[in-house]
Amino acid sequence: MSIRTRIILAALAVVIVANIIYSAYVIDRERVEASARLQATIEETGVLLGTVIAGPLYDGNLEQLSGDLDSFFLNPDIIRIALREKQGDITLQRDRPAPAGLGELIEDRVPITRGIDELGEMSVVFSTANIERRVLKLRNELILLSVVSVLGLAVVIYLVARGLTRPIDRLTVAAQAITNGNLEQQIEPAGARELEVLGNSFAQMREAIREKMADLS
Repeated sequence: MSIRTRIILAALAVVIVANIIYSAYVIDRERVEASARLQATIEETGVLLGTVIAGPLYDGNLEQLSGDLDSFFLNPDIIRIALREKQGDITLQRDRPAPAGLGELIEDRVPITRGIDELGEMSVVFSTANIERRVLKLRNELILLSVVSVLGLAVVIYLVARGLTRPIDRLTVAAQAITNGNLEQQIEPAGARELEVLGNSFAQMREAIREKMADLS
């Protein structure tokens, strides 16, 4: 394997590993933050339900209760909300299909009280499906960004590596020519300082061989 290929593969490996680590960190952070926001929403919804539902449930106002449930059900993270009166026949429920195979369900039960009396209970089921959808979308965007960045860097790395290794290739050709007895092979020091020094050393070695051969003849 040539030096150029090794440089390109090593650089690409570093870039790919860095992209994987960064993507995993961003995705995990997004999931944690989204889960924390959902948990806060669950707690806030429980408090609001206990406050809003108590009055109309105590009065038996079905129309008001139905409107309140519809309002809470506008939250896309809620897939089921149900009200059951403790000592009565009021039962209301709103539900939507749970996303199959995506996310998990979280149920929150909220007692509805008025003073010391427990009037009923609310059951609210939340789904983390929307969180997973956002995470999947973010993951796909990061994958696309990573692919584009790796391809772009591959081109840059190739050009840089070619510029760095071209002087080495020329010195290799010159060294092989000298080994085969071609002392007329041109050696042009170029590239980094170390390569220029190496090229000059080859040129000096060639001249020294010429002088020795001239002395022997």
